[in-house]
Amino acid sequence: MPNTLRILIGEQTKNFKTAKTVTVIETNIDDMNPQMYENVMGKLFKAGALDVFLENIIMKKSRPAVKLTVIAEARDVERLTDIIFEETTTIGLRFYEARRKTLERTTKKVKTKYGDVRIKVSSLNGKVLNMSPEYEDLKTAAKKTGIPVKKIAVEIIKLYCVR
Repeated sequence: MPNTLRILIGEQTKNFKTAKTVTVIETNIDDMNPQMYENVMGKLFKAGALDVFLENIIMKKSRPAVKLTVIAEARDVERLTDIIFEETTTIGLRFYEARRKTLERTTKKVKTKYGDVRIKVSSLNGKVLNMSPEYEDLKTAAKKTGIPVKKIAVEIIKLYCVR
């Protein structure tokens, strides 16, 4: 149908209005020593990246590769881009904007028989949806006691839920 126009009228939902715009930086790398990714990721986080992750992909000619993705605030993009070019073998990057909605987050410190353990608490409109003990605290407690990390995590979540 030529000369057709479609208009949608509506309102954004409350939750979408609070979403923030972020910039996603991506690149595919097929020629870099995998041991180098730990350093790259550390530098990106230190420089302000909101998230950094790697995905295994297959490129043309069935070459295995890694897709490096960085989620960033607009003000950090140039600095992060420089790090990617300096620390990886990539010769090009892709950028696009995305909307990002996150839960409200707080960290609570809980006294346990293993010592103080931080718990990350995520909520929506005041309702707790997720709890996760800080892994580094669990690791420290496990090393000190010889008890598996998994067992300590379960005990701490039970303890926190009782409070």
